[in-house]
Amino acid sequence: MRVTPVPLCLAFLVLSSVALSLPAAAQPTVMVEQGLGSQTYFPEGTLASMYPQLTESEAFLARLQSGFVLDQPFPRKLEALQEVRAIILNDIPASALNGFMGRLTLRRYVEQGGRLLMFGGPLSFGKGDITGSFLEDLLPVTVTGPWDLVKATNSEVQPGRASPVTQGLTWEDRPRIYYYHKVLPKPGAEVLLTCEGQPLLVTGRYGQGRVAVFLGAFMTGEPPANETFLYQWTGYRLLLGRVLRWLFEKGP
Repeated sequence: MRVTPVPLCLAFLVLSSVALSLPAAAQPTVMVEQGLGSQTYFPEGTLASMYPQLTESEAFLARLQSGFVLDQPFPRKLEALQEVRAIILNDIPASALNGFMGRLTLRRYVEQGGRLLMFGGPLSFGKGDITGSFLEDLLPVTVTGPWDLVKATNSEVQPGRASPVTQGLTWEDRPRIYYYHKVLPKPGAEVLLTCEGQPLLVTGRYGQGRVAVFLGAFMTGEPPANETFLYQWTGYRLLLGRVLRWLFEKGP
């Protein structure tokens, strides 16, 4: 049966050629699982521009009659992730992670020191079959249900807890997010960005691993005149680079 990739949405986020320095302790491979929001949250080439010394393993979301899958199946054994420094789920539902064993493998990977970056979207969090799966426990937030994706009334993004990830960012452009997942931060989680007082960027730890979640979702069409979409904001690339650096840091 032919696998048809899901169409990607919104414009490519232009990245500069400035590369960041990867800590020496980092391992060489990052798995990027690209879903509906890949061109919005984490465009192709992001890692290559920031960390050219990394090897990137990329898979794309596809839809079969039986449901969503990745065109490169997610590993079902922990041994297959030994050389993987981080996994990025870019609007990927839990159901696409190769069944029960794939989801269990991801949980064990993070628990034993792996790194996970997860983005929201119409196929993620509440709509992504997270509740009741092995992904629910390892996230720094509690998913509130299948209808967690809400439209912002006051869309301006605000910094949350003081952190090296957000310090020094310029907010004069007043970046906006128009849809976000309404979740609850877990004890010990750090809420670094908010919208309407709700968590938007949250980091946390699970076992020996680290997890970061972006809870904003992409919008259809263009933002209103004189407004800046968060993922098109000039500070977003710097913010994303700092989140990656936090993930790559040594230690739990």
